[in-house]
Amino acid sequence: PDVSHLHSAVAAGLSEFGYSGLSITPEFGARQRYVTIITDATLEPTPLIEPGSVCDHCNLCVKNCRSGALSKEIDGWNIVEIEDKTYKYAKKNLWRCAWGEHFDLDLDLPIPEHVDEAVILENLRKHGTRGGEMGSCLRYCLPKSVRSFDREYTNAPRRIRYRAPEGPNRALDQKLKSLAYGRGIDFVMVSSAEELTGMGIDAKKYLPDAKNAVIFGIHFEEFTENKGIDAAAYYMLSK
Repeated sequence: PDVSHLHSAVAAGLSEFGYSGLSITPEFGARQRYVTIITDATLEPTPLIEPGSVCDHCNLCVKNCRSGALSKEIDGWNIVEIEDKTYKYAKKNLWRCAWGEHFDLDLDLPIPEHVDEAVILENLRKHGTRGGEMGSCLRYCLPKSVRSFDREYTNAPRRIRYRAPEGPNRALDQKLKSLAYGRGIDFVMVSSAEELTGMGIDAKKYLPDAKNAVIFGIHFEEFTENKGIDAAAYYMLSK
């Protein structure tokens, strides 16, 4: 394709490559879809995700791939270098992967040791399509931190939701910044009560039990110091 959404997501710092070649995120594994927008806008880049920090090589995708695409006819690794990071994923036979994923051939049929275009076309001619066969690499892929099992419900892992501590919420962070920048705000920052005190801002004055604050700032070309204004307002206006 002209644009690979999987590679774009990794390059954008949203995800890394799992062993299967899917683009997996810390929050949802392989369970999302991507949209790519190509632009010449000057944007602050999101840091890349460290290779190997999401995929823990649990091999659930390998064990449950019914076409054997992740265990047979593997020819080393696909290597992807982005900035100073090197990502890799299995160099699989894409015809074997496409047996059920793209051509809807019955996965209960005997699959030859070598699969190529001729094998696919011959089996389509003989058996036709079946359809409805979901890629197990999608179904079974979840990062270890959000992976759980309920064997009475399904043998595939289920995602742990809202686990505490959950860590940084990237979706909330991006939503907050998007709303702020869309309204003319120049910068957004989150500071603890201790950090606010260091800036000369007494958070307790505004909210007695405050632990953190979201600060919005607007840049002015000229600003004249006014000793009488509130410390919080002065800090925002002078930055």
